[in-house]
Amino acid sequence: MATMATMTWSKVMLLLSFILLQVAWVDAYSIDDSCAPIKDTLVEAVKNSMKLAEDAGTALDGNDPNVNELKGWFFAGYRLDTVRAIYKNVQEFKNLKNVDLNNNHDPILYCDLSRYEETTITGDDGKEQTVLFDKTTKLLVPKSKEYDGCKTGDTVAYRSAQVKDGQLVKNSIQLCPWYLTVLGHSAYATIDTVTNHKNLNDYNPKRPLSAGEPNADVFGSRLDVSLLHEFSHALADDKGHTLDWAYRWEGCMSAGPTGCNNAESISYFAMGVQLINKKAYFTKEGKMDLLSRKPKPGKRDVQMVMRPWTG
Repeated sequence: MATMATMTWSKVMLLLSFILLQVAWVDAYSIDDSCAPIKDTLVEAVKNSMKLAEDAGTALDGNDPNVNELKGWFFAGYRLDTVRAIYKNVQEFKNLKNVDLNNNHDPILYCDLSRYEETTITGDDGKEQTVLFDKTTKLLVPKSKEYDGCKTGDTVAYRSAQVKDGQLVKNSIQLCPWYLTVLGHSAYATIDTVTNHKNLNDYNPKRPLSAGEPNADVFGSRLDVSLLHEFSHALADDKGHTLDWAYRWEGCMSAGPTGCNNAESISYFAMGVQLINKKAYFTKEGKMDLLSRKPKPGKRDVQMVMRPWTG
């Protein structure tokens, strides 16, 4: 017969097992050793990307006319429940943990392509094709255009999923080396560093936009915005996994109802909210200006732009 002490201890062990099981299922992200030189930068950028998601989700439930304008531009007012869920679920990745290849749902950030070896196989059609051998999972994966773009400078970052027997076995976010090199030589790696630029209030409305100024796509190429884009891709299907229907500001403006599931629209809307929180905004053409200069409803929308940006 079990004693009272034995029964109590059994209950404690059962409770601890339950708690540990719950902890094991908490979503997180990890950083591969290839990112060791910039790990602190990445941790801070991920933190910023999670704040972007949090602020965007909060703004969706508000009634700020400037945010409402963004809702119409990016999502055509369609499926805002889906958008809200994406921002909420992305934040489940906010905790950093060590790389664990046995936890196949949590995304791993990579900063180079050294885990891959290019190899040649014979396809079902009898023709030879080049594929990638992932040394961490020992699996062959397709050689994608995103992988090639990482080498040529056409891709900033991409998310890849490895599936075996119908099950996800690896969820990774690749930050392309050339992109990290460019950001590493820039003082403006995140949104905050651009919006806090000393010349934010220095502009002349009587001249055309000059090359290199921080328009919407300059902001969109910052590390925290890119990470939010990729984290939305890394979500499971039932958590709001996003697709790439359109890219850049102009593409997002024409995405219509598909914007609710478009990774770029998700990250750019959050970027727009961030600017509004800093008393600035983007025009529909993607130009940045101060809210204090925004034309009132019913007045002609005069284009206002900044002086040449020397970032």
